[in-house]
Amino acid sequence: SSNGVWRVPMKLTPESSTVEIQREFEVEVTDFLGNPIEGAQVVLDDGQPMGRTESDGTDRISITNETGDCTVVASKNAEGNKQYVEASETVTVEKQQSRLRFDEVPSDCTAGDEIDVRVVDDEDDPVRGVTVSPEAGTEADTNTDGWASPTVDGSGSTGLSATKSDTTYTQYDGARTSISVKKRRVSLAFDSLPDATKVGKRE
Repeated sequence: SSNGVWRVPMKLTPESSTVEIQREFEVEVTDFLGNPIEGAQVVLDDGQPMGRTESDGTDRISITNETGDCTVVASKNAEGNKQYVEASETVTVEKQQSRLRFDEVPSDCTAGDEIDVRVVDDEDDPVRGVTVSPEAGTEADTNTDGWASPTVDGSGSTGLSATKSDTTYTQYDGARTSISVKKRRVSLAFDSLPDATKVGKRE
């Protein structure tokens, strides 16, 4: 232009259009020819500063407090006769996905037994507050160490499921497994009959 000012349109590219909350991701800021722009300030649309780009035009940021659509903005102060035109891009912020799995389950039990099972996430960390529900029996919730003690009834192969409600930042994928349940042997005690029958061996 006549007064010697160069307007440099910038381009901001996130590594993915969908990111997980509280997990770092990379954004790249370049000029319209793809050359990296160093020292561009990266902010969220609410003005929250995220950082500045390195010499390769990248910055690693994480969005910590909201899910849904969020706009990331890059701006840079003028240098000499170069004026930088800010760039923005919208990313969709999703809850972190956590996959539950049964870490410890007995291979079998007897109907009516209370069993000990342990539930962990995909990083093998114990998860608290997971509801472990047998197909037949009584459900129980895991403690801080991931252990729960449900009571299992039924006979044959009985399914166990592990579920947890989503929290503010995490969505949990449930787990399923099964356990072999043996029938409890009934011991006969003739307590309700007259004393005269109480002779010989009692099982």
